Amino acid sequence: MRGFLAATIRAAVPSLILALMVSAAGCGGDQGVYALTLGEVAMVTGDFDTAEEALDKLEVTYNLVDGWHDNGPLYEYQPDYDWENVKLTATPVEEFMGGQYVIGAYDVVFLSCGMRGAGKFVYNNASERDDGLVADDAIVTILHDYVDNGGYVYATDWTYDLIEAAFPDMIEFVGDDLDLDAAQLGEPQTINGRVVDDELMEFLEMDSGSNEVAVDFNYDAWAVISSVSSDATVLLEGDFVYKDGADHIELHDAPLAVVFEVGDRGGKVIFTSFHTEAQFTTDVQRMIDFLVLQFGQAEG
Repeated sequence: MRGFLAATIRAAVPSLILALMVSAAGCGGDQGVYALTLGEVAMVTGDFDTAEEALDKLEVTYNLVDGWHDNGPLYEYQPDYDWENVKLTATPVEEFMGGQYVIGAYDVVFLSCGMRGAGKFVYNNASERDDGLVADDAIVTILHDYVDNGGYVYATDWTYDLIEAAFPDMIEFVGDDLDLDAAQLGEPQTINGRVVDDELMEFLEMDSGSNEVAVDFNYDAWAVISSVSSDATVLLEGDFVYKDGADHIELHDAPLAVVFEVGDRGGKVIFTSFHTEAQFTTDVQRMIDFLVLQFGQAEG
C-alpha cells in the first residue's frame, strides 16, 4: 500500500460556481441546472485515492495540496506524469495543516486516502513512521477548530486517524482508538451497501425497498467503522466480514459513509471508508455528487 500559498490565497482563487445537472433533493425529482457555490476548495492529495477525479467530473476548481509520499504508488502508475512540476506548485500538507491561516483560507477541504502524515507507518511498514500530522496535537487542534468555525471536510479511508483524533466521540472505528492504523482491517470486496439516509434516498430516487448500491473497496486494509455517535448520521451501511489476524469477524449494518456537524457555525465532516475514485456505478457516483452538494448552497 510542495509551495506558495499564504494569507493572500483567498484572493488568488475565485469562488466556485458549479453548474450541475442534478436531481436535487427536495425538488420532487425534477431535472434542472443548479448553481452551487462551494467557495474556496483545497484538495489534499493521497497515494491511494484520487478524490480530485470526482471534482473534475463535476467541473469543480480546486487548489492541490501535496500529500503524496515520495516515490509512492502514483509515481509507478503514471511514470510519465510531471510529478515534480505539480509538487512545486502545490503547498506541502505540513504547511497547509500546520498553519491555521492556511487551512482557514478555505471553505472546503478534501483529505485523500494515502496522504502523508495521517497514519502510524508508511503503508503499514514498521521501518518508516508516517504520523507527522496526526501525532501533532497542534495540528489536530487546528483541524478541529477549522470545522468548529464552519469549515467543511471530506475525508476518505486512511485519513481516519486524523478524523478520530480531532473528533474522538463521533465515529467508533474497530481496534484500539489509541493505536494508529488499528482499524485498517477491511479486505478488497464489493459490498452491497444500503442507503439509509432519507435525503440521500430521495436524491437517488430510491425508497426503503430498493436502496442497495454496489460499493467497490479496491484495496485491502481499509478503515472499518463499527458504530457512530447519536450526533452523527449514517448515510450508507452494509454487511461484511473483516479480518483481524487469523480471525474473520462479521459486522452487520456497519457504517460505510458518515456525516456529522461540529459546533454551531455549520461546520461539517463527511467520512467514507471507500475511495471516491474506485466507484463506477451510477448510483454511487451520484451519491458522491450528493456528498459534495452538502458543502454548498444550491440555487435553481
